[in-house]
Amino acid sequence: MYNAQKDLEYINEQLAFYVCYIGLNIDEYDSYSIDQLIDSARIMTQVPIKEVESGDLEGRKNQVFLFLKNQRISLIGNIRRLWYMRQLALGAINREL
Repeated sequence: MYNAQKDLEYINEQLAFYVCYIGLNIDEYDSYSIDQLIDSARIMTQVPIKEVESGDLEGRKNQVFLFLKNQRISLIGNIRRLWYMRQLALGAINREL
């Protein structure tokens, strides 16, 4: 049987890691919106996307920037996924009440 509270605990633990990773205060964890989390992740992982897409960089440098771009996409994707899962768990808990 699905245990929303246990699922929420796990999700909060995972999301808290990303909150710390992107440099936000863990003590204010519950007050952050998804927009604040994504904006902080974007600021932390600034990648000169225009230079990569325009082909101004050659060889290995271009590969490094593509790697960084993929890391940024992964970071933001994980935050979005965990946020969505958190909202589902919270909804299940509220429905039980």
